[in-house]
Amino acid sequence: MRRLLLEMKSKIEGMRALCVKLAFNEDLARALRAEGKNDEADFYQGRVDLLTPIVKAYCSDQGFRVCEQAVQIYGGAGYVQDNPVEQYLRDAKIFSIYEGTNHIQALDLVVRKLRGRHGQDLADFIGDLSGFVQRYSDDSAVGPEVKLLGEAAEALQKAGGDLMQYMMSSRLDQLTLCCSPFLEAMAEVTVGHLLLEAAVIAEEERTQDESQKPGGVRLLRGQGDVREVLRELRPARVMAKCRAIASNDRSALDIPDAGFCTAW
Repeated sequence: MRRLLLEMKSKIEGMRALCVKLAFNEDLARALRAEGKNDEADFYQGRVDLLTPIVKAYCSDQGFRVCEQAVQIYGGAGYVQDNPVEQYLRDAKIFSIYEGTNHIQALDLVVRKLRGRHGQDLADFIGDLSGFVQRYSDDSAVGPEVKLLGEAAEALQKAGGDLMQYMMSSRLDQLTLCCSPFLEAMAEVTVGHLLLEAAVIAEEERTQDESQKPGGVRLLRGQGDVREVLRELRPARVMAKCRAIASNDRSALDIPDAGFCTAW
């Protein structure tokens, strides 16, 4: 139960941070545009373009998963109307099928957004990750997790290149097969980055006298502990998805229609 609660906590805090990051970049893009600083505004608008389908798809998927885990924690009592979590689970399922299902968001990300500013938006995104990894890979508190994030970011960058190759070679069926896994991988890298940033701040604050920050210590401890689940949950999944994208596997495309039948 404690493992499930900690995983739910990390997902919720990660999704909140993801939404805030999107809104912050949107505010910066608008403010800079109003000041006539169009080049700088384009930089932040690129972040908005990349993060928008990720927020829509990842948060709606994981919101349902969090409710699902909450039912599991309740056990049988979570599956009845006596507790509201049963209602939350059913209500949350609608999120992922708005706007034509989350695969549409993945198509938007891969087919349109990755090409923003001729690929520069993705390059800037990976550059931010690389800078964070360089700064904190030797950190005594979160260094191992940061290194794993760096490996995941490298795999994501390669997967992005693989997708561009599918697009340029007109292998559109292979491209669409890989869109959703790529969005999920990019979302998990982004959320992992945000959680580790929070963990870094928490560790810095923890070195101070706790009596000076009585109201925030418990929250900061929780944010720091999120890194313990990050090692298992995020980078391994990302690299597995990226390997699948690079594998050129066409099983789902080549199987005959009758092969989907489970009856003999």
